[in-house]
This record gives sequence, structure tokens and C-alpha cells, in this order.
Amino acid sequence: MARKSVKHYEDDLTIAVARFLTLSEPGCMWWHTPNGGQRNKLEAGRLQAMGVKPGVADFEFLLPDGTARFVELKLDKTAYHAKTYQSPDQKKFQKDLADLTDCPDHYAVCRSIPEVAKALDGWGVMWMGKVKGGGKLFGQQSAPHRRLNK
Repeated sequence: MARKSVKHYEDDLTIAVARFLTLSEPGCMWWHTPNGGQRNKLEAGRLQAMGVKPGVADFEFLLPDGTARFVELKLDKTAYHAKTYQSPDQKKFQKDLADLTDCPDHYAVCRSIPEVAKALDGWGVMWMGKVKGGGKLFGQQSAPHRRLNK
């Protein structure tokens, strides 16, 4: 059996986070920006011409107060892959965001679903849904309009 690349493990984490967000229904708008992946030069040039920027975070969240927050996903070290770190473009995006907003907490690097939930909770996101499959969210009852404990 062929081993997965680190990129595929990051893709798996991204899919798991998207499923978690879909089921838990945070009280905000969210989306994933798929900046990675294999592209030929022609496609890469077209995307750049359309305004795709390198280093943009994996997930964007638009909160009810109109502010935006960003989550970059990275992997912890396991038996299957090494720990991953932000690229120079991702660090630049984080710095530019902090300089623009004068608020460095608008960006979080997360390595798991619980870390994403903790970041959203820290940003004051209210949890609107119920996670399917037992109704438990990290050992706590998930109820409408109840925030996760910090």
C-alpha cells in the first residue's frame, strides 16, 4: 500500500474540520479557500490573474459583528508524517493581517478539530447546531446558542 503524502493528510484534516463545522453550525459564515494542490503553469497563471493570493489561510470566518477571522491548518507529528509548519507566504499573510487590523488574534494556527473549536470559542462564536452521533461535542452537551467552555 502506498503511503499518503503530507498534503493528503492535511487534506484529510481539512475535510474533517469542514464536516465538524457543518454539523456543529457555528453562528457565523465560514468557507475554505483551496489555494494548494497541483496545477500546471497555465492554470496557476490564470488563478493568479483572477486574484488568488499565496498564503491565504485555509478557513475564513465572517462573524456576526462583521469582522473576519482566519484558521490555518497544520499537522502534528505522527508515525506517518512530520509536523508541518507555516510557509513563508502563510507567515506573511498572518503578519499583514495583524498589521492591517492591529489585532493579532484574528488568525490561528490549528492542528486539530478541538483547536479549531477553541479558536472559534475564543472569538465569541455561538454554537447553533448539534453534532450528530450522540449530541456530544468534546464531552459537553451541544445545545442551541450554547458556547463551548474555554
